[in-house]
Amino acid sequence: NFQAEFSNCGAEGQFGPTQIQCNEVYLNTDLEGMVFVPDDAGIQEWIAPVSGIYTIEVLGAQGGGDNGGLGAKITGEFEFISGDVLKIAIGQQGTNDPGNNPGGGGGTFVVNQYNNPLIIAAGGGGGGSDNYNNKHGQSSNCGQDGIGNTTSGGQDGGTSNCEGLGGTTGAATNRGSGGA
Repeated sequence: NFQAEFSNCGAEGQFGPTQIQCNEVYLNTDLEGMVFVPDDAGIQEWIAPVSGIYTIEVLGAQGGGDNGGLGAKITGEFEFISGDVLKIAIGQQGTNDPGNNPGGGGGTFVVNQYNNPLIIAAGGGGGGSDNYNNKHGQSSNCGQDGIGNTTSGGQDGGTSNCEGLGGTTGAATNRGSGGA
């Protein structure tokens, strides 16, 4: 029974991991020598070793800040043929800059080698500013907007974005970005 756990290979911020980072993280695991990061572009590629039904569970990353929303968790079963190439992007936790403008968590997705169709995806959680509200990832096409502390002068968080990029920030203090 083949079982593997993919990770962001220790990458942080808006850019995914490099081949060197993944080689180090997957050393002495079932994924050693099986994951490729072409052009160090952050998308991991993996080739199904045997034909059969695979259970895939994906988790979106938590939003940044003290109270960042949790990413969505989605599970499904899919049939792959030996040699099928899967592209995997692992969402990374949103950042929290010194100005208390936490970023939304990154979404996690799996597609085939042609980027079509989308096999499975989970949205990231919204950024949570200071000790204020947050939004968790949702099972939908787009993450929800972040939310800020509107009772003490802050504005709502940033809006979500369907492109897999971080959301935009709001217009006042105590704001958070939507999850990807």
